Amino acid sequence: MGRARPIVWRALGLSAPRGPFGWALRVSLRLSLLLWGVELLWPLLSPEAPATLGVLGVGASLGLSLLAGLVAGSVLGLWAWALLGSTPEGNPLSGLFGEDPQRPVVSLVAALLLLPFFALGAFVLSEAVIAAMAQPHFAATTVVGVHLGLVLVAAVLWLPVRALAARLVAGLSRVPPLGWVLARLPRTLSVLAGIALLLTALVLIRFWAIFQFLPWAVILPLGAAAVLTLALTWLARRARPLVVVEGGVFMLALVAGVLALSLLDGRSADGRRVTRRTLGAQAGHKLALAVLDFDRDGHMHVLGGRDCAPFDAAISPVAVDIPDNGVDEDCDGADLDPSRLAASVRRDWPLPRGYPKNPPVVLITVDAFAANRMAVLGGRRDNTPHIDALARQGTLFTACFSQGPSTRLSFPSIMTSRWDTQIGRRLEGRHPFPIEAREQMLAEVLAQAGYQTAAIVSDRYFTRKRWSSITDGFQRVVESPAMVGKTGRHNSKQVTDTALAALARHSADEPLFLWAHYYDAHSPHRQPEQGPRYGTSREDIYDAELGLVDAEVGRLVRGIRKRFGTQVLIALTADHGIAFDAPRHRKFNYGYDLYSVVLHVPLIFVGPEIARGTQDAAVSTMDVAPTITNLLGITRKLPFEGASLVPELLEGRASRPQRLVHQFYITERLRKREDPLEIMSLRTERYHLIHDRRVDAYELYDWREDYLEREDLSGSAGAARTFDALRQQLALYTYRLHGRSQGHGQGPGQVPAKK
Repeated sequence: MGRARPIVWRALGLSAPRGPFGWALRVSLRLSLLLWGVELLWPLLSPEAPATLGVLGVGASLGLSLLAGLVAGSVLGLWAWALLGSTPEGNPLSGLFGEDPQRPVVSLVAALLLLPFFALGAFVLSEAVIAAMAQPHFAATTVVGVHLGLVLVAAVLWLPVRALAARLVAGLSRVPPLGWVLARLPRTLSVLAGIALLLTALVLIRFWAIFQFLPWAVILPLGAAAVLTLALTWLARRARPLVVVEGGVFMLALVAGVLALSLLDGRSADGRRVTRRTLGAQAGHKLALAVLDFDRDGHMHVLGGRDCAPFDAAISPVAVDIPDNGVDEDCDGADLDPSRLAASVRRDWPLPRGYPKNPPVVLITVDAFAANRMAVLGGRRDNTPHIDALARQGTLFTACFSQGPSTRLSFPSIMTSRWDTQIGRRLEGRHPFPIEAREQMLAEVLAQAGYQTAAIVSDRYFTRKRWSSITDGFQRVVESPAMVGKTGRHNSKQVTDTALAALARHSADEPLFLWAHYYDAHSPHRQPEQGPRYGTSREDIYDAELGLVDAEVGRLVRGIRKRFGTQVLIALTADHGIAFDAPRHRKFNYGYDLYSVVLHVPLIFVGPEIARGTQDAAVSTMDVAPTITNLLGITRKLPFEGASLVPELLEGRASRPQRLVHQFYITERLRKREDPLEIMSLRTERYHLIHDRRVDAYELYDWREDYLEREDLSGSAGAARTFDALRQQLALYTYRLHGRSQGHGQGPGQVPAKK
């Protein structure tokens, strides 16, 4: 039967040839096909997993996965052939399952051969990770992930390197002193390996709270596919008909994959998402880009790409389109119409006669405070009674959203009322990067208006040593709460105590601006010793931590009332929310996307003549600074982008139609001369359009009706007109806010600091 196999199978290495090239190619195709299948089936284990690909997208991802397997198998096969082609067996698997007393020695030599490459890769990648990560536990977790990835690479290279090591050991064994030593190594190596496995298990158990953040959704399917590949490889050596069946499966899969790729439309939902669904599809797409991206702009004109100018790097699906220049830079089929951009907002509303002059101002921020946990906003638990009570004393904005999804992306926008693409930063050290002195911070504006300014910070992240510029303008920065314990966790009592002490020391000669930041609800979550206990899940523990913060905020508000009475302006908000909706946010609850549940935060204003009630209009945390300065009667022109909410607060009416822009802006990308604006979104009173610029993928949601944003309307015929209109507006905002960093436009842009 083997002699009658079709010649095409021999050419593809699917007919079990004896040579190492065919073996490597066949095993790589097995692994890519099995990994594709396992990754597609893996989410089905969770009934909450949304469908992400249609039939065409599934076929296209199969084609890209097999392309990755073909290339990887060819490279590995050439290497294996060069090392093993002249051996008598000519098969890398010979002896793999047999008894060989020198196997541990050979494995040790192979490991030593791989060690320099492993160490070099670990150093380079870990250095990049540590520079990019702000929180130590996230940096540690990612470094572990880097090493696991390097281990997988080493596993792919293991057999060819081991074959080379076998030749070295065979030669060294002929030298009498070395032969005696090598003969006694196997038993010692076995004992050491057992100890190493035991220690590894103990470390995983001890630090599971950190290791759980590793990308197990990728690691476990890859491990399962590897085990299945080994099993099929073992069976194929004993069941020759299996190789024939396998060859037919490969051929059908290749035909189906190529056909699906040829039919894929880059404007369809499948075309935009196909490269994100499986690891093999991502690898295959990158390989295709390496060959077919002629202008090196990161996009192709075929295989689901929509680069309308494959030989012009200035034109691509994610290029910044310039209005009215007669060129379609972003390949959407039309030049931008500047009239679609929303009008400017107002920040200088007149105050009523007799409004208090220079009232004390207290800004309370709670890190990672999800608005949907508040009972007053529909939360399932009454764990924020004091903050809910504060909301009933003034105006609660039910639809406030942060500009960015993490602390370093949102706090600069709160303090400057500017988008991340506009804020100048110095690329020094690791993030959060220092904010340029030219930026106007809220505390600086108030200090110039005669206010005493004080900040109470609760985590080392906000200290002068770590991120000095975020407290620019504060004449006094109290860091003692951040020094409680090893990481400054569960220190809300110390924050309140310090803030009350600052109020007691305040002189009535000058008005006060106090910022108090609470950090207890930030991950990693731990059950507080004091306070309620709801359960053992991360969501339960988060609610308990939020309850701890709530009690301390209530104590702080009582102290503020005792010191200033009702003639004080209190604002409470958060830098970002947090999400526990599975599977999208099962593991990483914030910081990686712009979905509404991650950006939704509370916003409460309480103060003189501020109306009691709720406002349902969509507002931004970027509105906090212009609202405060407007209420204080500061009339000088400031470079704020947010809007003043004075009409909402004093008159109970909406001030303008809302257009909120959110950005996921990774500044350190500038070091590699890469585009730092990865995701950008536009929110109206009803719709939320998200553009993932990394893969040119759009998503459209009716966030009012679909809070968790499960139903993507971008491909819906009924929403086509809305989608096109919002896409045009988002393109205009991208031009205005991100233009200069791309070589044109109105944004200030940033450049890497000189070394």
